[in-house]
Amino acid sequence: MKKLTKLVFILAQLGLVGAVHAASVSLSPASQTVAPSTTVSFDVNLDFTGTPVISGWFNLSYDTSILDLISFSYGSNTFGVSTLAVNTSTDGLVQGIGFAGSVSGAGTLGTVTFNTTGLGTANLNTAAVSGFYNGSSYVATTYGGALVEVAEISEVPVPAAAWLMGSGLAALGLGFRRRNA
Repeated sequence: MKKLTKLVFILAQLGLVGAVHAASVSLSPASQTVAPSTTVSFDVNLDFTGTPVISGWFNLSYDTSILDLISFSYGSNTFGVSTLAVNTSTDGLVQGIGFAGSVSGAGTLGTVTFNTTGLGTANLNTAAVSGFYNGSSYVATTYGGALVEVAEISEVPVPAAAWLMGSGLAALGLGFRRRNA
């Protein structure tokens, strides 16, 4: 009996027995480095694999000193949800992103797009409003975020070796031209 208990404990540690898949909200890509005064977008991904839900909402917060919200747009009905929540935006917060309708599996709910207005690192964070409901209770959900690094991107100078090689090739070309004339 002790060996069986140890085996179950080891398998549980490795995640091979009875692993319950937690629901999640995430942004992708997880980080981006962009130049000032550019547009940057993130996909909002939901994963309800093994934990189907019938409705839920969350908020997305961002740093207004670096980012200016352009829009949040729902995808082309990735989950087959008939009713999507109407979201509102206040300074630094997109409220009530979500849906009402049966959802299971993983996919992209929509895309959030910003203009960069300042320099530095901006955090984007997702957080529960009321959570995600499966018909009898709220589902444990992990909420993820993303980073945007807005930095001056300098031009990369052409190395001196390139100029030297170019002038050498030009000299060879002139030499062949004179030789053939």
